[in-house]
Amino acid sequence: YPSWGKVFWNEMILTAFFVSVILTAKYLNGAKDLFMNGLVIGLTLFTVICIGGGLSGGCYNPAVGLVQPLF
Repeated sequence: YPSWGKVFWNEMILTAFFVSVILTAKYLNGAKDLFMNGLVIGLTLFTVICIGGGLSGGCYNPAVGLVQPLF
């Protein structure tokens, strides 16, 4: 089993990357092209799960990632 530290940092870094892509798509593209926003966000989520899903289970929700240190 992987150590808790590896899982935590994997979750934190990939969640931050995923959220930054979501915010970039929202603020740079806005509502101009909703299909492209959805495609970019979906492909990013797919990529993040492929990269770190085997280590942490693939739960890249910011709320889950921020609560992990408490429990």
